[in-house]
Amino acid sequence: MIRKVALYAIFALLALSCLDEPDCYNLNNNVIGIAFRKIADNKADTVAIIGITVNGSDSLFHETKLATGVELPVNVLDDEVEFVFQLAGLDGPITRTLRTSYKSRIQFVSEDCGERFIISDLRLEDHDFDSVRLVNDQPGREVTPNYGIYRCPITNRMKISFRQLGTVDSVGAAMDVFLDGISSDFSALVLYPDDTASSFLLPLNPASTSVTYNFDFKEGEADLVVDYRTVNTTRYSVCGSQTFFTDLFASSAVFDKVRVVRDSIRDPAVTNVLIQRCPDTNFIKIDFVNQAGEAGRRKVVALNGITTDYSAEVFYEDESVSSVILPLNDQADATRFTFDLESGPVDLEIAYTRTAVTLHKVCERFAISGLSIVSSGFATTPEVREDETEFPVNKTNIAIIIPD
Repeated sequence: MIRKVALYAIFALLALSCLDEPDCYNLNNNVIGIAFRKIADNKADTVAIIGITVNGSDSLFHETKLATGVELPVNVLDDEVEFVFQLAGLDGPITRTLRTSYKSRIQFVSEDCGERFIISDLRLEDHDFDSVRLVNDQPGREVTPNYGIYRCPITNRMKISFRQLGTVDSVGAAMDVFLDGISSDFSALVLYPDDTASSFLLPLNPASTSVTYNFDFKEGEADLVVDYRTVNTTRYSVCGSQTFFTDLFASSAVFDKVRVVRDSIRDPAVTNVLIQRCPDTNFIKIDFVNQAGEAGRRKVVALNGITTDYSAEVFYEDESVSSVILPLNDQADATRFTFDLESGPVDLEIAYTRTAVTLHKVCERFAISGLSIVSSGFATTPEVREDETEFPVNKTNIAIIIPD
């Protein structure tokens, strides 16, 4: 090991000795190109790399990156090299190796540049990837793929996506969820601990036709049951017999709405299951403005907090804002808000009409309209600008006038 490190250092000094001559740059061809590809369609494969080591070097190459290909050096004073790949897998780190031999010879270039090393005749000696192909046995000064690393299809990885429904659209916008982790009924492994995202890749159990996932959210837990059918077949000889999953069906007693949008597994993964959250129709937007009417402009107000007459929750605590979005009590026909300003608390009571509606076939909600000011502690009575709620909230419902 010490000998090889020393040889790398010597080679580095030899290369640096030519730096004063512009024409002497990049004379050696000691870098091998490796491309990652998928066996199924021969297309580029994006790989999550933790790091790659090269025997004889203490360096860690391509640390923590996503890549469809890499460039790796070989020792010109040796005739063989082993690359050790640390890759990120869904179940944890994966280690893979590739060993290649080669010929290295010295070639005289010029009096100014001296000699260079020529690497040729690459030969694949060993590997433990699914498949590796030597596509070009002559490294060049311009790096191109010399090896293709091919991956068998991942057949058991399902993708779920979280969406926030509006009152009209049936797909919804991507919605980040905050997780302590996701577990399953067939593994002790906790996936995505302390993570935030709008979509997740989850493994299916090849030994069963059903799996139950438990989502441990910051605010509580929820289960999702996924049923499916499995088929064992050999599609690619190098991959052997694999289990393929189809006819997915998902259900939950907790999530608002669950939809299977693709009932078979693809690689790379595409969304199979949509978990959709029903729209909240009871939110209103309140702006703080400096004067009544269209000429009024929004102004920033310092809040100690905002409370309601039906909940202990404190909204916008210790914040300075020019606009707030607040929930009305959809179990009553009026809501009283208390705005704790720097000058003291001020009450605002709003009345409205509630009409029961069913959205997206499963969302039992109230359409809220006819907003009106019942009472106000503000010096100027707030204006009602839009008397119906909508979701997502885009329009200003009420303007509170606070003169400059």
